[in-house]
Amino acid sequence: MEGFFKAPATGKFRFYITCDDNCELQFDAANPYDAATPPTYVYTKIAYRSGAVGFRDIHRTGSKTVSDWIDLVKDKRYSMQGKHIEGTGDDHMTVSVEFQNDTPPANHPHIMKAEQKFELVNTD
Repeated sequence: MEGFFKAPATGKFRFYITCDDNCELQFDAANPYDAATPPTYVYTKIAYRSGAVGFRDIHRTGSKTVSDWIDLVKDKRYSMQGKHIEGTGDDHMTVSVEFQNDTPPANHPHIMKAEQKFELVNTD
């Protein structure tokens, strides 16, 4: 699954990942989307999970379920890819984001010092 994260403010962000069974999150912070000159994306694995955890259970330890802080610029769109492997039973993959600042981004109050959760889903 792939898509874009539009930074609601300039600052440091980090991403959390949960899934059932295995997953990883890849991100390109160096090449934001530009319609005039679409970039070639160079992805870095920023978080991964080996083994199933509960839906949105972001505080579970093990693997590298949280990325390092990443500097992003307001209103820029950054390409991201989620890879998910399902064995048997339940399946899900969730990505959450945290903003490192005391003041929430305008029109984005849920991101301050907490996680804003969004789900990557396959619509095929």
